[in-house]
Amino acid sequence: MKCNSCADGYLIVKSSKDGSKHFLACTNYTANGKGCGNIIWKEDFYRMMRL
Repeated sequence: MKCNSCADGYLIVKSSKDGSKHFLACTNYTANGKGCGNIIWKEDFYRMMRL
């Protein structure tokens, strides 16, 4: 799915560092903090999609 905050990235499923939560994150992000940085938590995604 294309990122809704930038024109270059895609939202992919990632997990939190401890693996307990999942979220969508933009691929247009770099480790130095530059780029999009858009994150959508699972609960918010379900709410947006009315699931």
